[in-house]
Amino acid sequence: MAWYENSLSADVNAQLRQGVLVFDWWIRNGDRQIGNTNMLWEPVDERLVIIDHNQAFDDDFDPATFITHHVFADEWIGLSQDFVLHADWEKRMAAALSMARWACDNAPPEWHWANAEQDIPAAYDPEEALRHLARCVEPNFWRVE
Repeated sequence: MAWYENSLSADVNAQLRQGVLVFDWWIRNGDRQIGNTNMLWEPVDERLVIIDHNQAFDDDFDPATFITHHVFADEWIGLSQDFVLHADWEKRMAAALSMARWACDNAPPEWHWANAEQDIPAAYDPEEALRHLARCVEPNFWRVE
């Protein structure tokens, strides 16, 4: 396994590239950028391994910067203009959203802490995250402005 390099983009299925882009958009993860992809590449099976979501639900998330710098930003043009794709992704996110409460309620105890000693609480509000995820069914979900 090796760090994913931008030169491997053609080796990654277009739907998977789009899926990574949509997921990062949904969770407001602006930290998967060209030059800092936070992905690994398994060359034998030609598959991506997505890592490092510590910037998810970023209060300072900037949609325009995201669309410009995301490692799979080229997928946005086609995605943003295809209402059939919107509907498909919205359906998939809504299905995942139905499991989000369970996931939050069943997170490992160590995820509630910012350090291994478990004496600094994590700066994470599950209720706020759930509210944010729920916006996937709102009409302005795809709006960059």
